[in-house]
Amino acid sequence: MSSLPPEQLLERWLTLHGALIHRILRAYAFTSEDRADLLQEIALQLWDSIPRFRGAAGETTWIYRVTLYSALSWSGKERKHKLGREPLAHPPLAPDTTAKAEDPRLAWIYEQLATLDPIDRSLLLMQLDGQTYQSIATTLGFSVEKVGTRLHRLKNNLARRFEERGPKQ
Repeated sequence: MSSLPPEQLLERWLTLHGALIHRILRAYAFTSEDRADLLQEIALQLWDSIPRFRGAAGETTWIYRVTLYSALSWSGKERKHKLGREPLAHPPLAPDTTAKAEDPRLAWIYEQLATLDPIDRSLLLMQLDGQTYQSIATTLGFSVEKVGTRLHRLKNNLARRFEERGPKQ
């Protein structure tokens, strides 16, 4: 457990793990408005999780777990609610974290992530972030063997897709 007050701990987490959080945002929220909403939800869930953080799991693992579960939960709720909503004619401006010119291969990877079910998306995102199989298994509650098997299948599937119609370079 950290000796920092909760406000400073949350600020520290958001600063140190901002890149991780934004990768998850991009994998689960596909518009700038949705990313802003999901970021608020993640920040709230991280805040609520501070009293339960005891340091048994590493800080990065804790942040990953809370962020990923928040994104999965938010994604499910959004899917249900989008059916009854109409888009705003002139949506308010929200910061777009993807406005920079990016590598088309990276854009292709995020497009492919968006087509996966939430668990497979989580597995692949964590693998792309360099998480070990053990860390992924701990975060998602799977066995290491199940993580390995599913990731192997996902990579083969993505390799096949890439060969069929890979990104334009």
